[in-house]
Amino acid sequence: ITTATGTQGELQAESNLTFDGNTLTLEKAYLQSNQVTLTANTTTTILDSVNTINVSMGITIEYIIMDIDATNMRGGTFMAVTNNTSVKVTETMTTDFGDTSDIELEGTLSGGDLRLQGVNNNASANYFIIYIARELSF
Repeated sequence: ITTATGTQGELQAESNLTFDGNTLTLEKAYLQSNQVTLTANTTTTILDSVNTINVSMGITIEYIIMDIDATNMRGGTFMAVTNNTSVKVTETMTTDFGDTSDIELEGTLSGGDLRLQGVNNNASANYFIIYIARELSF
């Protein structure tokens, strides 16, 4: 990515700032957004870490989960951190419009990645999660 320097016609290359069309990277910090379908009665990967875990990593997502007509919906923040051995998670969310209690978010390790998953325990309804994710790694 190049940035303007303030001098007419002069640009500066930012070697530590990149964008691949989906993820904005600044050294070891990553920002991305997406929408994922949480299929009925299925566990779905929402996000795999962009960077392979070296020592430790954390991912925070701000999200909205809803069914197709938005009669069942909640918003919140989900955080997961890992030391490359185990994962600790926390979630803060709004109260529901309708009922989204069939949807659970979880953090797991998959190879060298920190993975966020959505578990849809509803037997027939698909849900959607729209999110912005921030990832930090060390």
